[in-house]
Amino acid sequence: MQKSKGTKDLRRGAGLVAVGVLLAGCFMHRHGMQAENGGQADAASSPKPAENSPEVTDFLEKHIAAIGGRDAQNAVKTIDTEREAELFKVVRKTHEVRDKATHRFYSKTVDSNGTIEIGFDGKRAWQRSPFFKGYLSENDPNAKNLSRKRPELYEYTETGQIFVRLPNEPVGGKQLIVLQTRSSDFDALGRETAVKYYFDPDSFLLRRILIGAEITQTIDFDDYRDVEGTKVPFATTVTNPNITVSSKIKRIQYNLPIDPAIFEFQPGSSSTDPSSGATEKHSELLSTGAAIAAVGTADKNLSEKVRLDTFELVWSTVNDTYWDPTFGGVDWKAVHDRYLPKVKATEDTEQYHQVLNDMLAELDRSHLRVAPPDRVQGLHSKASDLRNGSVGLDLRWLDGELVVFDTKKEFPADRAGIKRGFRIVRINGKDADQLLADFKKKRGGFPLRDEIERVRAAVDELAGAPSTELTLEISDQGKATRLVKLSRQARPANQVMEFESRTLNHDIGYVRFSIFFGDVLNQLTEALRRMRETSGLIIDLRGNPGGAGDLTGAVASLLCAAPGTLGSSASRYGTRQQSYAGSGNDAYPGRVVILVDEMTGSAAEVFSAGLQANKRATIVGATTAGAALPAMMKLLPTGASLVHAIADFKTPDGTVIEGRGVKPDIPVKPTREAWLQGQDPALERASRFLSARSQAGEGFAGARSA
Repeated sequence: MQKSKGTKDLRRGAGLVAVGVLLAGCFMHRHGMQAENGGQADAASSPKPAENSPEVTDFLEKHIAAIGGRDAQNAVKTIDTEREAELFKVVRKTHEVRDKATHRFYSKTVDSNGTIEIGFDGKRAWQRSPFFKGYLSENDPNAKNLSRKRPELYEYTETGQIFVRLPNEPVGGKQLIVLQTRSSDFDALGRETAVKYYFDPDSFLLRRILIGAEITQTIDFDDYRDVEGTKVPFATTVTNPNITVSSKIKRIQYNLPIDPAIFEFQPGSSSTDPSSGATEKHSELLSTGAAIAAVGTADKNLSEKVRLDTFELVWSTVNDTYWDPTFGGVDWKAVHDRYLPKVKATEDTEQYHQVLNDMLAELDRSHLRVAPPDRVQGLHSKASDLRNGSVGLDLRWLDGELVVFDTKKEFPADRAGIKRGFRIVRINGKDADQLLADFKKKRGGFPLRDEIERVRAAVDELAGAPSTELTLEISDQGKATRLVKLSRQARPANQVMEFESRTLNHDIGYVRFSIFFGDVLNQLTEALRRMRETSGLIIDLRGNPGGAGDLTGAVASLLCAAPGTLGSSASRYGTRQQSYAGSGNDAYPGRVVILVDEMTGSAAEVFSAGLQANKRATIVGATTAGAALPAMMKLLPTGASLVHAIADFKTPDGTVIEGRGVKPDIPVKPTREAWLQGQDPALERASRFLSARSQAGEGFAGARSA
């Protein structure tokens, strides 16, 4: 994708911040949790003209003049930038040095949780962080994405980039000029997507880039300033369904003398020291070819090269980043050698990714899973690729039965009259045992507890493309069953998080959010402002699968006056605190109850366990999933994505959550009969607990002591 110099540098910096977000990760994929999101398509699907129209050319030339002209842009050989970005209320400071001629760069990002350095020396990309030190694999799409040259917008004539003029659109109350093109620049595998550029009609400066098709990522630019004859946006905001990152340039200088050593990886005491024999062997293993082949979901069979490249990348990523270098006693090299023949013999894409998950399951830990290409959505995704059809059912495995826990309003199940407490006997003719067997065969990998796996299996069968049909066999009050045919309804592609807030019994606040992503922080801040005078607060995290681990501290700050920590994460090369800053007198002052159940996982467990250990929240419900390892995501050459654990986690009192779960202070076991009668035993028990404390005069101490 073409863009102005200042725009390009800011966009790349924002992207690195986003990739660095820790997933104290979802143990379930919600619309295929992606590392990158974005999109708009419409006119880009029409045939492209052979050359830009005079009108388009005029707009582009006026933009080039507005940013200083080609000569001024070409005079810039090196760029030295310092910026601050805010992500989940944490300020991250980044120093970046870039050499335009050689494409070498260096980036160092520091925040309260640690330091991450990334570089490209002209041949290889490298990283230094608490969980990895060394060169990135040559087969890693992210490494290729970091090292490739991206043409500038002012070079559109040299690159032959074609744009289409679209009708003006309003942004911030002003009608902006819109040009659209197609680009592979935003996708690490080079998959093409639509990109729309928004220009101010008065200044012809770039104000917005909108990327993608059904899922959109927006980059907004503001505060343009003169820098040595060029115009640079000093403020940038990147928004996608998962996160919003705002950054500001604090200093930018051109053509400073640069010590070339800054671009080189300095191994220090790293186990991946390039001078060591182990690393030389590792390099031979990974240097298996040049280009990465992008494989679409329609490709049934994978070439041997793509299979081997992906296999080695998955194995080496775990080998280099798994927090325990002993792998819990598992001989990880022997695992590699045992699975290599299977990889060579498996061409079918579905079976191949199952083999990868079986290999990861050897470590017997959560947050080690490959999501196949058809479960990964990104900037390139088309409507036909999305598996975001739903009938709006939330299920639980209760006393040996699949039971409806909740229904989504105005979705097919709700419109069909299905209520909480209804029993799901079969889905598409398959009973619970058949669903579980199919799920294990299809997904493989590390299993969670039986009551969790059975719900995951049912949810997998319920999901599908919008407007496709499924059949449910259900029963309500009695034993008799009936068949219901439902057509899956599309969930909003850009909506990752669902949020609900209300007041119970006039004096107890209630909030529920479905995942630690999206706009949850802003919505929760506003809800707590409205509920400030309530005597207590219930945060309902039942069914919340986790999300961005870094977001848990920001949410905890809303409830705690003083700074603190939710716990610590021990990675291969260091330990970081899951810290929160606190919000002083603005913190919610009342008592807090957190509702959890077996479908509460990951970041939601970290949040709950940390506040429980700090005596800030009382936990009510059932033991959580016990899948709480901090993790990262990596795109793979097949188009699949790897979630890989990079740390262990302990609460402030030293409790390990992985494999144990968060134990409730007040256990509550629901019954189907109560649900059928419209009751919610866990919510009612939490409400009674808060009411009793309020009557005892204990309602407003929690935030001050946390």
